[in-house]
Amino acid sequence: MKTLKARKNQNNEQLPIENGKRTFRLSIIFAITVIGLMVLRAIFANLVMSDNVSSWVFSFAMQVGVMGIVPLGLYKIMIKGSNQELIHDFKLNVKLSPNVYAMAFIIGICMYIVNSGVSGLWYNFLTAIGYQYPNPVGVLYRTPEILVMEIITTCMLPAIFEEISDRGLLLSIFRDKTDRFKIILIGLSFGVLHQNVPQLMPAAVAGLILTFVAVKSGSIVPAMIIHFMNNFLVTITNYAEQKTDGFSRFISSLESSMYSSSINFLIAIVGAALILGFLLRQFKVQARPKREEIDGPGAGVATIRITPAPSQARELLEVYGPEVLTEEEKKQITLEIVQAVQKAKQLHFKNAVKNGGVKAVMLQTEYLPVLIALVGAGIFTILTFVFRFRP
Repeated sequence: MKTLKARKNQNNEQLPIENGKRTFRLSIIFAITVIGLMVLRAIFANLVMSDNVSSWVFSFAMQVGVMGIVPLGLYKIMIKGSNQELIHDFKLNVKLSPNVYAMAFIIGICMYIVNSGVSGLWYNFLTAIGYQYPNPVGVLYRTPEILVMEIITTCMLPAIFEEISDRGLLLSIFRDKTDRFKIILIGLSFGVLHQNVPQLMPAAVAGLILTFVAVKSGSIVPAMIIHFMNNFLVTITNYAEQKTDGFSRFISSLESSMYSSSINFLIAIVGAALILGFLLRQFKVQARPKREEIDGPGAGVATIRITPAPSQARELLEVYGPEVLTEEEKKQITLEIVQAVQKAKQLHFKNAVKNGGVKAVMLQTEYLPVLIALVGAGIFTILTFVFRFRP
């Protein structure tokens, strides 16, 4: 029998990274990305540029650079995965049902309406407790080119790169957890990752919806569409307020009818929320078959991680497949897996007994960089409140 090293050299292939190490490295990539965002925000806070230029440069640097090139580049360096593995790990699968994509557009519109109500409530709460909102000049749509740049920098880039770093990467890190765990943790984290208190609650609500869609479809592409639609509607309503053409008047009339009275506003929010709930349930059903193709049967259920003792036979199986194994090696692998499963079940039972039978989520070492990054983003968010608090 050839040694593992000999067979590896013969085929010039690389051994796969063990599951725990892979998770830890992905966590480090996420932590570096979040820290990079905090550093970039601090730098731009001290730069003097016109509002438009500053916003566009910051958006390109943050979205394309820190949230795009950094995590994808580090993935290639630290994980050394193929392009297909990168697509799978970052949940960039596009082969979904046309119905899923159609529903994503409508969900984006409903999310925008619902989040309008959330933003209003959050604004009233913050101002009531003494927070003073910043009062920037805002975007002046003097030329069509400014609108195009705004759509690119505030709609397209965040929809792509925030979903890659804040959704796709985190879903890969927490791939062994239940759907509920991922939706709640990653969804609420989206609010903290915006690193400013005015966006905290609206982004958290949007994060829950976007993560639900990404988890249930096995892809962040529908979430990108929803994210784009939400940001696009914000941009286009701001544009319509400054223009008098037919399209702008139409958009302004729709917005005015919604905000004309508290009753109309409440009806719009409740109606959008009911439609949103219905669409999310239908989305789950429509996306299920493709999700099982992407994540495998039974996706969404917590898994008990088993780690058989390392052996040459098992490494041969992982790298080259069963055809290179002898019958004796296959029996050895089977025995190793059975023993590992028994050991994992015993350990799981002991943990359950130790915690009074309650399934507790234990902090594992591989998730520590994520925790550090989220705590850092949380502190940064709190500071944005403290610096503008006027009791």
